[in-house]
Amino acid sequence: LASVIADACTFEELDDYRQRLEDLVAERTADLEQASREREELLAELRRHTGLLEQQSREDPLTGLANRRYFDEQLAAAIDIAAAGGRSLALALIDLDHFKQVNDSAGHAVGDTVLLRFAALLMQHAPIEALVARIGGEEFAVLLPGLSCDSAVAAVELLRIRTPLIPIDDLPLRTPLRFSAGVCEWTVGDDADSLLRRADRGLYAAKAAGRDQVCAEPA
Repeated sequence: LASVIADACTFEELDDYRQRLEDLVAERTADLEQASREREELLAELRRHTGLLEQQSREDPLTGLANRRYFDEQLAAAIDIAAAGGRSLALALIDLDHFKQVNDSAGHAVGDTVLLRFAALLMQHAPIEALVARIGGEEFAVLLPGLSCDSAVAAVELLRIRTPLIPIDDLPLRTPLRFSAGVCEWTVGDDADSLLRRADRGLYAAKAAGRDQVCAEPA
């Protein structure tokens, strides 16, 4: 009888020990699953934060357009493609006419609103493959892969025609918004600097001719 009782005690102890082990395994498994979930959440947050930083490094903080750094990178890449005989490439430089007067007379807050609305128009109506960038205070660049100079001029003319239609009734401005632009097409021997200089000469010609127009700068 004593032996039977001892065996029963041993069995109960073993069963209790087994149960404690199962509970411990279940607890550790739950801890590992929780740690895994937390790790995935941290990785997702890191990816989101990294993506946000990458986006911010490419965007103009006011308008959301491409910034000068990203524009320069994409211009260099587009020139490489054009130089390899891949496709044509045009560039437009756009400058809002008399924008300094807007800032001086109405204040920088109104000026920022004007820039935002103009940027929205550019994004909405520029050709699908175009890269639109803000590269200065009131200066914008439109990179136009696949377009000849004539086609680029036509595309920028459509933007120019639409610009005075930007609503400004809620702003203390006396005249509709307008811009001047210079356009050029990449030719053999052009690098980023020469292409920008040629587009800038077209922009200067547009301003010298009275503003509110698009001028093509020949190769």
